[in-house]
Amino acid sequence: MEIKIREYTTADYDRLLIMETDLIDEMSIIDPHKRFRSRKDFNPRKYFDALLQELFEHQGKIIVAEMDGNIVGYLMGKIVHRREVDNENKYPAIQGYIEGLFVDAAHRGKGVSSQLITEIEKYFREQKCDYSSVACVSVNEAARNLYTKAGYGEQYIDYIKKL
Repeated sequence: MEIKIREYTTADYDRLLIMETDLIDEMSIIDPHKRFRSRKDFNPRKYFDALLQELFEHQGKIIVAEMDGNIVGYLMGKIVHRREVDNENKYPAIQGYIEGLFVDAAHRGKGVSSQLITEIEKYFREQKCDYSSVACVSVNEAARNLYTKAGYGEQYIDYIKKL
C-alpha cells in the first residue's frame, strides 16, 4: 500500500478530530501521573479548535498521511521563536516544534510516522528553522524509539510530582 503525504484541508477536520481524541485518550491511559483527561472528561472539539488556532498563529502546518484514500495519520508542527530573554543565555535560533503526531494503530510500523516527520522537517527547513524538537510522555516507548530513530536526542528531562 502506498502512503500519500499531503497538507491538511478543512475537509479533513472531522477525521482529525476523531484521531486527536484517540490520541488524548491513549495518553490518558499510559500517563502514570493521570494529567491527561480521558475521552469522557474533555471537550474534543473545543480543545482541537484551540489547538488549530494556536498552530496557525505560529506558522503551523498539518500534514496528513493517506492510504487507499483514507487518512491514517497526521502530524502538527509549528514554528517557535525564542523569548528575548532566552537569547541572553542561548544562541538565537528558530525552532520547529512537532506539536502532535498520531497514526491509527492498524497502520503503525509501516513507515507512516517517518514520512510525516520527514515532511515536517522539510517545511521547517523552508522556514529557516535551525532545529526541530518534540516532546513525548516518558512511558511512551514507541514514541521515544520513533524519535530516536529519526535522529532526535534528549535535551531536557522534565520531572513531575503530585502535591
